[in-house]
Amino acid sequence: MSDHVPAPEPQARAEARRERLRELMDRLERALAEPALADLPVWRTNVALVCDELDGALHDHVEETEGDLFPELERTSPHVVARIARLTAEHPRLRAELDDLREALVTDAPEPETTAERIRERALALLTDLLRHRQSGADLLYEAYWVDLASAD
Repeated sequence: MSDHVPAPEPQARAEARRERLRELMDRLERALAEPALADLPVWRTNVALVCDELDGALHDHVEETEGDLFPELERTSPHVVARIARLTAEHPRLRAELDDLREALVTDAPEPETTAERIRERALALLTDLLRHRQSGADLLYEAYWVDLASAD
């Protein structure tokens, strides 16, 4: 018999969204690792396609967390309200970083190497920030659900 308690519905949906974000982050990393200079337009198109999907997943993440999960946590776990505020404040910045990356994909630089380098730098900064955001979200869920459940034993 397991001591695992089923995740509440908003948390289960948030976990599914987190997994989708992670899959797309992995795909973006793989697309960036392809040789850009072999065919820069194709490379940019491939990276842009992943960015388009990531944009949709990030939009869904924001809608889910700010629309369902965070209000639920504010009601049930008021001790995490400050963490919720920090995560919510990160959403516009993450969206802006993704928008900047998408803009870089359509803006030509004088040299192909410069274009690829600029895109990779922006993408890696976005991936780093998304990783931190996801980890902070996981920590929030642990603190809200598992710490509270454990203290009730």
